[in-house]
Amino acid sequence: MNGLFSRKKDVNKLFEKALKFYQANEFEKAYAIWEETAELGNIVAQFNCGLMCYKGQGVRKDLAKAVAFWEKAAAQGHETAEKMLPELKMKKEFGDAKLLYHSGQYEKALPGFLSLAERGYAEALRYCAFLYKEGRGTEKDAGKALAYYLRAAETGDEDALFACGEHYEAGIVCEKDLDKALSYYAKAAEKDQVPAMIRLGKYYYAQKEYEKSYQYFKSAVGADEEADFMEAKMRFYGLGTQCDKEEAVPFLKWIAEERSNAEAMFILSRYWAEKGDIKLCREWLRLATEEGCEEAVSEYEKI
Repeated sequence: MNGLFSRKKDVNKLFEKALKFYQANEFEKAYAIWEETAELGNIVAQFNCGLMCYKGQGVRKDLAKAVAFWEKAAAQGHETAEKMLPELKMKKEFGDAKLLYHSGQYEKALPGFLSLAERGYAEALRYCAFLYKEGRGTEKDAGKALAYYLRAAETGDEDALFACGEHYEAGIVCEKDLDKALSYYAKAAEKDQVPAMIRLGKYYYAQKEYEKSYQYFKSAVGADEEADFMEAKMRFYGLGTQCDKEEAVPFLKWIAEERSNAEAMFILSRYWAEKGDIKLCREWLRLATEEGCEEAVSEYEKI
């Protein structure tokens, strides 16, 4: 009895020592001690080791080991381990399927994604949709692809929301429905999905709803080259926002020089024409002409 008490006391001392290392962010030392106490059956150490394997704290991230530790803790009645274990197992399954996918073993990856999709795992739904859409590991099936995209969209997956928008905009295995397409794009844009912002910015620009267009392009600035240009262009002309040419010109100049944007070059030629600097106007027209800007060609011939 005394031996058992002494052993338990030693385990508790080791646990407390590991806790101090963990609180000091010395994760490797903490993990090494908790791993030892976990093997001795300490339920909290088993949970902590699982958590550190899951996060990659003090040890290489390893979902398989995390599952093993939490299974031991759950078997002893650790409530948090019991609650989190199903989700962790699905993450491990998803990770395994992704490894197969990224190594080009699509046929082997698909069953894993399908199994997870049936349990509502959002990212797996999107992977299933993509595999059916592209015919990787299975025959192409646009209908199944859309069905999986729709299910993934219901979970709020931003890429699936965008894909649904594309399907309804183009009428791919469904009736064209622009209102539905715009709704899906808007939901994706709310989640900072950049292609959706660009699609909406372009749509509202074409409809001359410039305020909406400007806001979408502005939201994507820094993440997309087209958005960078359109935000500066609309600010230059005062479309959907206050006209501020002096503020827009440095950005347009950078876009013209760094990205060889012909339209930016043409706008700069107009700016210098307004300023009465014909030399700079002609130079920017020449550069825009070389980049294939048709408006610049006709203007260049007049000067």
